[in-house]
Amino acid sequence: MNWHLKIAIERTIVKNIFSQIAFKSHRKMRASSSFAGPLIYVLSFFHGSPAQAQTRATPENLQSAWTIALSGDHRIREAERATAAATDELGAAKDSRLPSVSMQGAYNVLDHAPTGEIDLNLGIAGLPSTLNQQLIGNQFGITSIMVSAPLFTSGQIHHGIAAAASSVKASQYEKDRTELDVKLDVAAAYINVLRAQHAAEVAQSSVVSLRSFAVDVKNLQDEGLIPRNDLLAAQVALADARQREIQASNTLDIARASFNRLLGRPLTDPVLLEEITPDMITEETQALTQRAMKQRPELSTLDGQAEALRQKAASVRAGGLPQLAFSGGNTYLQDELLVHKSIWSVSVALRWEVFDGGTRHRNAQALVERAQAVQERRADADSIIALQVRQAWLDTQETEKRIVVTQESVTQAEENLKVAKDRYLEGVGTNTEVLDAETLRVRTLTNRWSAIYDSVLADMRLHRAVGDL
Repeated sequence: MNWHLKIAIERTIVKNIFSQIAFKSHRKMRASSSFAGPLIYVLSFFHGSPAQAQTRATPENLQSAWTIALSGDHRIREAERATAAATDELGAAKDSRLPSVSMQGAYNVLDHAPTGEIDLNLGIAGLPSTLNQQLIGNQFGITSIMVSAPLFTSGQIHHGIAAAASSVKASQYEKDRTELDVKLDVAAAYINVLRAQHAAEVAQSSVVSLRSFAVDVKNLQDEGLIPRNDLLAAQVALADARQREIQASNTLDIARASFNRLLGRPLTDPVLLEEITPDMITEETQALTQRAMKQRPELSTLDGQAEALRQKAASVRAGGLPQLAFSGGNTYLQDELLVHKSIWSVSVALRWEVFDGGTRHRNAQALVERAQAVQERRADADSIIALQVRQAWLDTQETEKRIVVTQESVTQAEENLKVAKDRYLEGVGTNTEVLDAETLRVRTLTNRWSAIYDSVLADMRLHRAVGDL
């Protein structure tokens, strides 16, 4: 090797040692614990100020995040309100079997007093044959209290109760579906935070690597051993890495804000999460699909909705059949001409709407058609769920294979960068080789973390498709 080049390299190495010592000292001041490789920078970079780190020192896991999200998510509250409303409707349907009590009062003013004609035809000469007698005054008050109860409704009340009960079940299954959707959203946001953290970590490690290389190139250029073009290329690559670092930091902030929103927290709260690893799926798609058909709440929701519509149709039809009801109570007429002002009454009434122009039949048939439409949607949902399970299962298989491949490529990329730097310092390589090797290292690291978190997300989606998330 040329002695001048060797001396310049040695000087460069010495300068780099001092610069790295200063840089590492700065990093140690920022970090509260040590990590291997690029993770040295993670704590200060990702967890904000020490005060923020103390606010949430214990990392959260996905299960605790689910618990918090389910306790405060507005979609869950909406589903609970809908279930409560359906439960109240069921209670109202059951209460229609009970007696009802009504009270009424009025004060009446007539244009003339009601008068009755009494037959006095007694066969006595000189006497009138009829006599007009005032029955009540032209002004009087009337109050009544009546009790009524259905005795027989041809199944109208029974079917109404059954329809309301089916609606309650459907709303409960809809709440279960909402919970699954919320859990998947939280899991996706959780994974996005971890993905963004590692992406920012990779971007920062690239800045560190290129900064170190730029120092090497600057020292060599100062000694006049390399052209200025090498230094410019290294500086441009470093500036580009810094830009990617800024973008990665912004993406991480957005991911954390999205996660906090789902948990009902202030968007700027610190986020510290446990790592999560892929869960290897051993079941085949046929078994997973069979479980999905039994567990997916969407199918039970549609079944409940269809049954509720059929029961409503039966209730509407029963309304046109004989209806038997009991009523009784007291009526009080406030008038001085009446001898008995308080009158008690009891009655049993039969009502049968023989013909209504076909309105009731049309309304019942419309409900039946809606029930059949829901059944068609339910049949289509079977194939959709089977496709979702198949697609999610294939995604898990793909990502598991990608993890193995990317793990090997990361090791190779790290070694390739080391060789490229050694060759450049030895004067037998070019700066382009080093920059290309660094780009390849960053890409392989990014691919590795993408494969890992794509696998975790695919696993979550598979559990959602099966219905056991």
